[in-house]
Amino acid sequence: MITRNHKNTVMKLLSALGILVFIISCSPSQDRIEQQQPIGSRLQLFVDDYLIDELSGGARLILQHPTLQDVAIVHDERWEGNGSGFHSVFQDGDLYRMYYKAWQLTTTDDKLTLPHPLFTCYAESDDGIHWRKPNLGLVEFKWSMQNNILWADNKSVDAGYPAVFIDTNPDAPPDARFKAIRVSGDFNGLMAFKSPDGIHWTPMSDKNIVSKNDLAMVESGGFFDSQNTAFWDPAHEVYRLYFRYWPNNRRDIMTMTSKDFLNWINPLPLEYPGARPEHLYTNQIKPYYRAPHILVGFPIRYIDWGWTDSTNALPEFSKRRQRAGPHGMTSFDRGNAFTRKPEENYISPPFELGNRTTRRLHWESEETEILKIKFQLRWSQSEAGLEDAIWMGPEGGASFYESSGDTIEGIPTDASWLQYKATLISPYGCGSPRLKAVRIDS
Repeated sequence: MITRNHKNTVMKLLSALGILVFIISCSPSQDRIEQQQPIGSRLQLFVDDYLIDELSGGARLILQHPTLQDVAIVHDERWEGNGSGFHSVFQDGDLYRMYYKAWQLTTTDDKLTLPHPLFTCYAESDDGIHWRKPNLGLVEFKWSMQNNILWADNKSVDAGYPAVFIDTNPDAPPDARFKAIRVSGDFNGLMAFKSPDGIHWTPMSDKNIVSKNDLAMVESGGFFDSQNTAFWDPAHEVYRLYFRYWPNNRRDIMTMTSKDFLNWINPLPLEYPGARPEHLYTNQIKPYYRAPHILVGFPIRYIDWGWTDSTNALPEFSKRRQRAGPHGMTSFDRGNAFTRKPEENYISPPFELGNRTTRRLHWESEETEILKIKFQLRWSQSEAGLEDAIWMGPEGGASFYESSGDTIEGIPTDASWLQYKATLISPYGCGSPRLKAVRIDS
């Protein structure tokens, strides 16, 4: 059973498979926090506890896990390459459109070379699965116009960080039905472009719509060197912009708003209450199409593990060394604070119990007051039987082992195989507990 929450107004952020998921919607003012939240007839996503007071009767929140399918598109044209990325994909009536960076990094004679400039390319699809690259005839590549290149890198505007969207603002003129954010050639600002058809583009201004000078009040080592996204927010009737900035030499996200897409105000860093700082490489924030008052984002969390045994074992190790550099939710009215509430599980391989009669569960981890790890176990007479066994804590299926060194309860004497499940809890922001080692002994 699910009941509504009349008090909780903080934002939620989900995390899965190393990619964070932002869920954002409008938050009430302080004097309405204790009141019932009006939802009207709008679709609501139960991805967090914003509308939930309590869960009972076995109800729980879980994340949907994506299923791997076939390859949709390969960037194998001569003007594309292994550095391609930053895709913008959306549906436009019966057509799906894709915009992406095309780039190639090559290592020869222990040197990193770039055989062609950065390009922005275009692809389209009738079903979102099978993609074609139309010959646009817009940009020359090696004396031919037969390619799907939309934009080429130049001194005034960069082609490597494209972010394109359909403007759903009902007042948007027909010649600006599509809009795009691009980084200026000197990386000092962002530029706005418009298009009537998604193919033919013109600048909306000869100046940056946002520049480093506009953000001088913000302490940062840099701006904009990632995909910077924008969209029309129908719930608040403003354009929203989310872009890269570098506080304390760390990749993070900042937001601004605009009424006309040209004049931007209120630069605010995103907030992650209770989380330790971590790199967020992109933001990928957009309105959820079936409930546009909720914003959904898929930022990539960047973690530098260094050169480990695993990375050293990857193919073309020496070339990877050369190429390597140092390198979800409810929102408050200002739209810049985020939290998350995922629980992600790690399930161990099966292992034999041996003849020990008294067993204890030990683990080494990095945890905080809010970033926690808890465990359950399952056992069976055979390895194959583990799949159907029930996960148990010290007091049954609804309990967990939460302290290292706890005595394992309830294992029958004829059980020979065991698995553990570590649940990593990260209620807020981008932080995560870290599990270093687990052992079971007498």
